Amino acid sequence: MLDASVAAFAAELPHSFASTPVAFAGQADREPTVAERMAETILGFAKDGQATSYGDLANAGFTRQQIGAEFPKAKAIADTYVIRQDAPVTSGKPWDADAEYRRDRVDRAASLVTDALSQSPEVAAILRRAGYTSAEIGDLWPEFMVEVGKRLAGAAL
Repeated sequence: MLDASVAAFAAELPHSFASTPVAFAGQADREPTVAERMAETILGFAKDGQATSYGDLANAGFTRQQIGAEFPKAKAIADTYVIRQDAPVTSGKPWDADAEYRRDRVDRAASLVTDALSQSPEVAAILRRAGYTSAEIGDLWPEFMVEVGKRLAGAAL
């Protein structure tokens, strides 16, 4: 039989345990299968917003053989009641975990490099020695800075 808190959790979902094609819900005339008991354990963790690990299943009394053989069935049963919302896998680096933080860091780095390059008289001098006029440098600056960025990024890989 299902734990009362798991049954209450399931009742709030679009499908109730009582209406599932799986017979373990509310049927006192038979014992639930290993997969059904495992699904109940998985749903118990899901109601708390937690994923279920191998260790959780082992701690719930399932053997290594049972977990290996029955987990796919148990997961399929549990998935009929909840939609998994896996957290994105990140590197743990703040610029990977937060998109706004990443945009701010990229913008700040681009500003620093742009300022450094645009304020360097050496850049203009190099271009003038190569035959570029001041007007041409001014007009082409945005395009070649993008190209410089691409080449720097490519060199960093």
